Amino acid sequence: KWIGDIKYREGGNNLLPLLKDPYMRARFFAAEALGRIMYEPAINGIIELLNSNNDEDVYLRHAGSLALARIGKADPIIALSKNPSRAVRIAAVVALRRMSHPGIAAFLDDTDEFVVTETARAINDDLSIKDALPALGNVLKTTKFTNEALLRRAINANLRVGTDEALQNLVDYAKKQDCPAAMRAEAIAALSTWAKPSVVDRVDGRYRGVIERDPAKVRSQAGATLVELLNSSDASVRTSAVKAVNKLGITEASAKLLTLLKSDPQADVRVEALKAMASIQDHRMDEAIKMAMTDKEKNVRITAISLIDKLNIPKQLMADLLSDVIRTKTMEEKQEEEEGR
Repeated sequence: KWIGDIKYREGGNNLLPLLKDPYMRARFFAAEALGRIMYEPAINGIIELLNSNNDEDVYLRHAGSLALARIGKADPIIALSKNPSRAVRIAAVVALRRMSHPGIAAFLDDTDEFVVTETARAINDDLSIKDALPALGNVLKTTKFTNEALLRRAINANLRVGTDEALQNLVDYAKKQDCPAAMRAEAIAALSTWAKPSVVDRVDGRYRGVIERDPAKVRSQAGATLVELLNSSDASVRTSAVKAVNKLGITEASAKLLTLLKSDPQADVRVEALKAMASIQDHRMDEAIKMAMTDKEKNVRITAISLIDKLNIPKQLMADLLSDVIRTKTMEEKQEEEEGR
């Protein structure tokens, strides 16, 4: 421990045998010291330490991983992506994360879901490993894993990368019916913000800065898919698609939005469809408002009331609709009508 604290480089060769010492604390401090003095010949011995420990003692795993990161030689750590030991591969991912090395992307091909997910965290979170973000985004093309922590980061990576390929990754994933509906909805939500993503990260909330892109690009590349997804059998996907159509101003969805307002079984979808029709200034808003005002769900009716004074509809129709509210609707609807005035 003392040799490590004072960084006595000449002691490296004498520390190596202690990596196999029968006393665990001796192994721990030997690994720590070898990392502090950045003793490159210790790399193989540290890997053997991690392998023999097999994740049984987290302190030894930490000492070995930290030592590899401090020594700072990336190539032998990246090569561990083919190591049969799961414990060694996990330690390698943590080491490369500390080094912020893009070679960590090699571990995205791992057969172990935990290793891949930890790699995704390393690439996306905190200060990120920017050169590895495209590889993380491409995980959406091939991964068989379905956990949210991984998929949210892969979706977010595509949004941050911003290339045509990244945009297509999100479009293609949104269409995959055998993928988790919640994550398909998240991909659609990311598409809706493509032109101007939030300044904070969608996953960990860290400030990423202002990004502005041409909205025409996402409309042309994703528009047809988003309209198609309005027919999805999953309500969360339909809702997300309607919101995306609204944000991106996809007027080609007009007819389908009216159909959703008429017959979708989910009130939330009908509410969002009505908002989208208003946003794209659909020429059938008179019909849509009348329909929504007679909806069986109160939330749909309240949304219609809130839109009346914001739309260019004939004054007589507006008067008739508001009079009907006064005569027949609930207190909440009357309050919404009063606020609209």
